[in-house]
Amino acid sequence: MTSRRDQDQDLSDRVVLITGASSGIGASTAKLLAQRFPPRALALGYNRNEQGIRSTISAIQSQMPQNAAQQKQQAHMQVEAFQADLCDEKQTVELYERVKKRFGRVDCVFINHGINGGKHLGPLGDIDDVSVEDFKSTWQANTLSPFVLTKCCIKEMASRGYGRIIYCSSVAALTGGVIGPHYSSSKSALHGMMRWAANRHAKDGVTVNAVAPALIDGTGMINTDEKPEMKDALQRNIPIGRLGTVEEVADVVLLLLTNSYITSKCWSLDGGWVHQ
Repeated sequence: MTSRRDQDQDLSDRVVLITGASSGIGASTAKLLAQRFPPRALALGYNRNEQGIRSTISAIQSQMPQNAAQQKQQAHMQVEAFQADLCDEKQTVELYERVKKRFGRVDCVFINHGINGGKHLGPLGDIDDVSVEDFKSTWQANTLSPFVLTKCCIKEMASRGYGRIIYCSSVAALTGGVIGPHYSSSKSALHGMMRWAANRHAKDGVTVNAVAPALIDGTGMINTDEKPEMKDALQRNIPIGRLGTVEEVADVVLLLLTNSYITSKCWSLDGGWVHQ
């Protein structure tokens, strides 16, 4: 008899959309998903990083799944890239419609893309250094775009009795962070949206969750390669004593994609730094 867990982990007939998949957490999640739980189709959204998205697809196509059944499923899995500027509302809707037209539907969405608004004020920064335009553009990408994608997909998911929506938030939503109020507020807004959508459609088979990474190496949000002293300073604040990895975030995203009982939760990945 097939268990509930086996059913949840079987994505062989599912279509998964991951935005921001050309690097960092999005790319790592795409590769890990294709290896562990190959879906029928994997749609990878990106904006300008064409080389990065090609690298992601190449890695997926060259890696070996964990067992024979997964190898067979991966052989039939379709992986395609979809370019869109998700700071643009029209392009956000068009991205969803293009994926749906290509694969018939969208079952799971990891809304991973985001920007920091080009500002990094630090904890003692000056709010006057964030213009209204900086604030609007950050919210456009980090909050409005996820809302638009959610609006596109959630009722269709509910009508089929299955759906997974995951937002990539940030520890800044819980602490205020170090980038600035434009960024932290855009991410904390996702939590309210997540809880409303999760509660509204919990009985429809749709789960809505978020991950809130903090100080993750290998992302565009922090760059410690050129400043090793900054990395040392950051690590001293983390009880575990190191930065997180994109693979560790991807592990949690996969759990949320393959579990039907977790909903309306924000998973903080911070090495014990934040106590909620």
